[in-house]
Amino acid sequence: MTKVAFCFPGQGSLEAGMGREIAEASAPARDVYRLASGASGLDIERLCWEAPIEELVDTEVQQPALVATSLAILAALRERGLEPDVVVVWAMNGAPLSAEHGFPARVFVPGYFGTNAVKWLSRLTLTAERPQSLFTTRLYNRRVDGELQPVRELDVHAVIVQPADGTRLTRGRHAIKGWAWSHWPVRAVAVSTDGAATWQAASVAPRGADHQWQAFTYAWNLAAPGRYEVHARATDERGRVQPLTGRNRIHTISVAAA
Repeated sequence: MTKVAFCFPGQGSLEAGMGREIAEASAPARDVYRLASGASGLDIERLCWEAPIEELVDTEVQQPALVATSLAILAALRERGLEPDVVVVWAMNGAPLSAEHGFPARVFVPGYFGTNAVKWLSRLTLTAERPQSLFTTRLYNRRVDGELQPVRELDVHAVIVQPADGTRLTRGRHAIKGWAWSHWPVRAVAVSTDGAATWQAASVAPRGADHQWQAFTYAWNLAAPGRYEVHARATDERGRVQPLTGRNRIHTISVAAA
């Protein structure tokens, strides 16, 4: 599988005619520039492809031009079947990012904790070593085998979504359903209906592209009335198992049967 990292250019990347060759070779890239012009109220196509650098570096023009060119490159890559592993996000659920979520742009790293998804992006700097700063070396660290490491790869999780916590069920057959995810594919989900005394294997869907969550299902024959503690525990391909405690602790719900 081809791996691609897509980086948002900084202001030093401004160049007269930037993106013109990409747009000439890719219809989706041209569409990005057209949409950017409509959304910004600026003639982004002319500014990026034809305007002199003196006009392009205007404060009100710089960021829209850079964002449009970045997204045009992304569109051209996707047209060729290359899906970047790291992308710059400018919209969510069909609407521009809110300030809370990082407007005007945010780095998104699939499979990593959100603390690695930098908000309010203005530039990227590539370094050979981990840079010293508040968010890279003082915050968001954890000990792994006694060594302090940055919080990056997502922990393994499984969450029950059906039935809901507190549901009253009738006796008979029920489906326990939920979602599992991790930085690496989840290979197994175990379900317990007796307070973690015993565990049974659930059916787990394979993971698709882009670090998608994996659905799991367990068929439960609820034979006797009473209250039940139902647990779900995931294991990923690296052998990491959901723990009893911690941020990704085993998910538990309580249900009652009449």
